[in-house]
Amino acid sequence: HSTTKINLSKQRVDRLAFFNKVDVETPAVPNKTDQVDLNIKVEERPTASIMFGAGYSDRQGLILNGSISQNNIFGTGNFFSLDVNTGAINKTYAASFTNPYFTINGVSLGFDVYKRDVDTRPLRAFGEFKTETLGAGVRVGIPIAENDIVSLGLAAENTKLGVFTNSPPRYKDFVDEFGTTTNNFPLTLSWARDRRDSAIWTTSGTTHRLFGEVSVPGGDLNYYKVSYHQKWFYPITDWLT
Repeated sequence: HSTTKINLSKQRVDRLAFFNKVDVETPAVPNKTDQVDLNIKVEERPTASIMFGAGYSDRQGLILNGSISQNNIFGTGNFFSLDVNTGAINKTYAASFTNPYFTINGVSLGFDVYKRDVDTRPLRAFGEFKTETLGAGVRVGIPIAENDIVSLGLAAENTKLGVFTNSPPRYKDFVDEFGTTTNNFPLTLSWARDRRDSAIWTTSGTTHRLFGEVSVPGGDLNYYKVSYHQKWFYPITDWLT
């Protein structure tokens, strides 16, 4: 029973993603036969990453994209990321902030701001259209068990849809019914289970994520969508999973 709790403590430290290595030692307490000390030794890892990419397409021209993420911004344990994609067809600007321990019970609080543009005209093909989406949202993560988290989020989006002579008929029908500008309030609910043996060097275990999104009454759109993702890790050899 005590060994199980020690391993659980190690996994909790491991899941912080702040360390490359987590070792637990249990030396005996001097002059005590039924007690041990619990010493946790960690090896810190870089918690920030910067990615940059560039490409060229005869239809889109120069494509630039980059992202910055920091899992421990200013040493607070909070997460921040910034993503930029400047392709001629797809443009994305997104910023995200998460406080994983908004409460001492492990309830997280996060905010997202994003702008996504799609313009298929550079493809010079049939079915041209253009969308511009601006949105912001807030989300809360609630741990309901050691390995299970339920997340709830609400966002507000404004989308502008542009259609042209050769746009798909369904897009033109949409504009005729709803207009070129729509406001939407997506409500999201998800459940995630993480039973990996380690977040640093996974050799076995599974992850599950069930995600649902529905439009809140009061917006211009009515829809829902559901998705499910699962990953399974199985050790084949000592060095291959």
